[in-house]
Amino acid sequence: MRTANEGSRPEGLPLLSDQIDRLAIQEWVEKHDLGVEVRMFGRGFRLTGPLDTDALDSALTALVARHEALRAAFPDRGRTGRQEIREARPFTPERVDLTALPEDERADEALRLAGAFLSRNLDLDGGLLMSGVVYRLGERDHLLGLAVDHLVVDGQSFEILVNELWELYAAAVEGREAKLPEQRFTYADFVRWEAEWLGRDPSPRQKIARFAELLDGIGTNAPVYLPGMLRETNDRYAVGTFDGSLPAQTCALLTEYCRSARTTPFVVLFTAYLCALHARGGRSDLAALIPVTRRTEEHLLDLVAFLSTYATVRVRINPSLTFKELSRTVRSAVLETQRLGQVPAPEVTSSLAPSHLGRLLERPCTFFDVAPGGWSGGDREVAGLSVAPTEVPGDQHQIESLEVFASVDDSGVDFTVLFPADVFGEESVRELAHEFTSLVHRFLTAPDTAIGDVLRAD
Repeated sequence: MRTANEGSRPEGLPLLSDQIDRLAIQEWVEKHDLGVEVRMFGRGFRLTGPLDTDALDSALTALVARHEALRAAFPDRGRTGRQEIREARPFTPERVDLTALPEDERADEALRLAGAFLSRNLDLDGGLLMSGVVYRLGERDHLLGLAVDHLVVDGQSFEILVNELWELYAAAVEGREAKLPEQRFTYADFVRWEAEWLGRDPSPRQKIARFAELLDGIGTNAPVYLPGMLRETNDRYAVGTFDGSLPAQTCALLTEYCRSARTTPFVVLFTAYLCALHARGGRSDLAALIPVTRRTEEHLLDLVAFLSTYATVRVRINPSLTFKELSRTVRSAVLETQRLGQVPAPEVTSSLAPSHLGRLLERPCTFFDVAPGGWSGGDREVAGLSVAPTEVPGDQHQIESLEVFASVDDSGVDFTVLFPADVFGEESVRELAHEFTSLVHRFLTAPDTAIGDVLRAD
């Protein structure tokens, strides 16, 4: 890759392999009259204290200028499409004053409005793929909503943007230079690198044959079955959520087990989740989407770009195995998937399963993710302003999937289940979550006991 300051501004760039996928999914959803495939994802920030609106505008403008991904435009879309990096321009969030409402209604109304605002896809030809809005709830009380387009950034990129935003804001308030890491590589550099890598290295295509074994008969096409399912066909739907956490005693067992077995919380929790699906649905051949990333080299860790995607892990539950043995099997499958996750999805879909995209959208799939320490950096104090990340309800999901997001840090393990509310009844999701938390504890208490014996003891 070239350094960030080398060369002139690129006029035209190829599409990333995952961008081709996401644009194809959007086209499929809209072609089948399933509403709008929402590409945006974002977060709210409750701001308590004196908000300097000029400093906020300055920080957001500097953020857009600093990161090319936020200024990408897609005038030519498709498998052979191109993208462009547009010139930087001032960024000012929309502002809405809600102080005319009764005080106890303002926060809820701000969250509702922010959810609708941040769920709107931005113009792909406009050269600005971030949206923002500030709701005034009181003299020293505001809600900031930010969203970015998933075509150009991943979850880690959003974390980078949030951290840099508040450093830029503090610098503007305090009248100093912002302390930001040097940008050694740019979004355009990464796009060029992927195109060159795919063009010169035949190994990704050679790995497709091995990847076919993961997709054979199941892959991401596997429907998720739970007792009490309301339907199994794709349609418009509302997103339901269920929050849970592991008891303190279970978290202590998790920490101890990971240390002694030399494994990670992801592998342990993911193994228990698959067992919970098996216990609730009765199926032994299971598959789930997990996140994979190209942030495997130091120079890519702080790059704002779309470096993360999903890959399929397929596991067959053998009740005679112990949890320790099964978790090793899962770990091997995860590591293999991480390696094969470098294969661009378009290569897989075109070579192995031409109708893969349609089948994926016809039946629910399952997704599992663990993020250390939660998202968006947690609460912080910035130049006299208290910043608290806040979930913003929005229409963020169109593809039917049962999604589990867990956060692991020193305070414990929290998780959220997102589900299509007219596919899975809330009670069935609640029972799955209970099965999951119960199995984590029982497996960690008896890791050398056969899984079938643990499940029968329920």
